Amino acid sequence: MGWQARTPTQRNAVGLQCRLLTEQSLAELPTGRTADDVHRWAAAVDAALDGRWQSADGVTHPPR
Repeated sequence: MGWQARTPTQRNAVGLQCRLLTEQSLAELPTGRTADDVHRWAAAVDAALDGRWQSADGVTHPPR
């Protein structure tokens, strides 16, 4: 819900930063992490930026 209050410019900037960090993390995986971990993290950020959320059972829900 918090991301819905942000401007499109702010959401775009955070999205760009996420993509850059994802590329960096895939090039040099953080200790103890896998490429799948990095992709899951990036997908969670993308979902949050779109206003979607994921419940504890792994189900992604549409924006409210």
